Amino acid sequence: QTLIIINERAGTVVGGDVETVADSATRRFVSAGHEVACEIVKPSGLEDAFARVRRDPPEVLIVGGGDG
Repeated sequence: QTLIIINERAGTVVGGDVETVADSATRRFVSAGHEVACEIVKPSGLEDAFARVRRDPPEVLIVGGGDG
């Protein structure tokens, strides 16, 4: 399983459609044969999202959005 976490305030999605970005990323991984879950997370929810990842780690974790 691949988990994609996207910060909804990431510079690449602010002012755009974060749902479209998430759908596009998910479709690309699915078309390559991966099982994918994608979460769009508010900055205030990132800590909780990462706590869940630590408790139940996916095979692959992709995180989008942040300062560097």
